Amino acid sequence: MIRTALVVACLLCLSSLLAPLDAQTVNPQAGALFKKALDAAAAQDWTGSVENLRQASQIDQGVWGLPDNGSLDRIVGGLKAKVDGTNGDVGLGKNLAWMYFVKGMQKEALTEYRRLAALAPTDPEVKTNIRTLEAWSSATTSSSGSGRSSGGSDAGTSDPPPSSRPSQAAGGEEAGALKESIKKKDEEIASLQQEKEDLQKKIADLEKEQKELSLYKTQFLMKGGSGTSRPCPAPAAEQPARRYGCGN
Repeated sequence: MIRTALVVACLLCLSSLLAPLDAQTVNPQAGALFKKALDAAAAQDWTGSVENLRQASQIDQGVWGLPDNGSLDRIVGGLKAKVDGTNGDVGLGKNLAWMYFVKGMQKEALTEYRRLAALAPTDPEVKTNIRTLEAWSSATTSSSGSGRSSGGSDAGTSDPPPSSRPSQAAGGEEAGALKESIKKKDEEIASLQQEKEDLQKKIADLEKEQKELSLYKTQFLMKGGSGTSRPCPAPAAEQPARRYGCGN
């Protein structure tokens, strides 16, 4: 619950901070990649478009505030047509789901990622973005219910404005990083637990050996093998055995 709340908080914070940008305020390299993505879309190279968009957004999330003249919608449409024609292509499906994701189409993105989960259940991008979208959906539903119960209209039911859409991709990446960090910590804890169990076993073995040595020492002493007791000498003819304290 805490991790889910953290992911949602990250998404909401980013949504409030991001605002539409122009070409002068965007990293030049990111802007060039964004333009390259639009050119690829014009050539109907949908996969190339998404690859350039991914690179651009990793450099500067501000690219999502740049005008695209409808190219992003064309990329979505082109990918959708390809995915429908090749239902088992996970790569195309991931690109389509990611485009839904960054355009603020949460329901469509979640539906596509869930479809991909059946084809690639261990894919980290698919798993991470499903969790992120489910967290976002839960927060939106909760906000909607709260708005209606307090006399509001449909607060929280609509998709976020375009300026907030990049935050969803950023939130997905941040959620993935958080989950990876948690996974590593869990692995470290498991390793330490195993070391603890190994040490406890060694201690138990040493204690067992100590007990066995102690028992052996006791038996040895009882048999007079320590050298501290003197065996009775054979009685001489002129000296009765009781003189040595050994006879009756």
